[in-house]
Amino acid sequence: MEQVDIAIIGSGPSGVATALSLLRIDPDLASRTLVLEKSRHPRPKLCGGGVTFTARPTLDFIGIPLDSIDVPHVRVDRVNARFEDRVRTVRYKDAFRILRRDEFDAELVRRARDKGIEIREGSPVKDIAADPEGVTLTLPGGPVRARVVVGADGAKSLVRRKMDLPDPSRVSRLIEILTPQDPQTTVEFTQNAATFDFSPCRQGVQGYYWDFPSFKGGAAFMNRGVFDSRVLPHKPLADLKDALSAQLRLRDIDLDDHDIEGHPERWFDPRARLSRPHMILVGDAAGVEPLLGEGIAYALMYGPAVAPILSDAFKKGDLSFSDYERRLLKSPVGRHLRLRTRLARIAYNTPPSLMRALMPLTPLAAAFIASRCSGAV
Repeated sequence: MEQVDIAIIGSGPSGVATALSLLRIDPDLASRTLVLEKSRHPRPKLCGGGVTFTARPTLDFIGIPLDSIDVPHVRVDRVNARFEDRVRTVRYKDAFRILRRDEFDAELVRRARDKGIEIREGSPVKDIAADPEGVTLTLPGGPVRARVVVGADGAKSLVRRKMDLPDPSRVSRLIEILTPQDPQTTVEFTQNAATFDFSPCRQGVQGYYWDFPSFKGGAAFMNRGVFDSRVLPHKPLADLKDALSAQLRLRDIDLDDHDIEGHPERWFDPRARLSRPHMILVGDAAGVEPLLGEGIAYALMYGPAVAPILSDAFKKGDLSFSDYERRLLKSPVGRHLRLRTRLARIAYNTPPSLMRALMPLTPLAAAFIASRCSGAV
């Protein structure tokens, strides 16, 4: 049976950032770490594709600066927050970049391999069995024995399900379409602008509609969608298709002419259990922020937070991770996530009429303030 010290399941941003952060602080442990990916890169991945300035310090820390990532993208310098007839514009140079997740993730994996991280693609984990000494993973090519498993396998995490944690549903919903655009005449391309429209809050959406300029296969498209955080799960479930259709009609677009795609996110709850002996969760499997659904930056930020916890556990010979949640909450990503969860509960519990009146203090503006309040690594 193949044996490793750490098996990271999932090679998205959180899995790669965890491996590269280990390489930065504990190279010996990183050499005994294996990253398992069920698919092969570039793999389809639904996502708005926004990499915000919040991600920059983490990417610098893991040795892949944002400016060195050579994938097609649109730089956003102007962010419009809208509620019906009221608009607030935030001008922030290079506030975020919009790219395709399949290309971004593939580039991270390539760069991580160049640095010596072992990433095994086409290796779906079929089963996970924990015992007092470690964890056995069942794979098509044969079992792998790990002393610690890091679940970086997304909102539908198999690792989390096998951990059998006492955890209620914390699933945000997103649906999106792509519409072809002329980048020479579309204002979002000519002004490097993106729009967050919170008008769907009137329809019970705990989130917003977005317009993100992007490229796919070299062609210009607008990524349009609706994010519903569900950070207040006791409230009625909104009809996302109706909310998206209403916004598209305002832009002279018929939803029936386009294919809708959807995907979940898991939002972060400071009270949630995220560990068992020999097993921990990171990234979307643990939870990302529910204010704007910003997944990429926060998935990356788990890496520098988790790596020292893993390193200390092996040095002390204590793989119970009994202090994992406490240490995570004290880390920069934990502080960010806790603040944004609190802001999301306040923002999306605000009556729509008051939200419209307080447009200068939109969740978008609050997110920028929150992001500047503490470091990212």
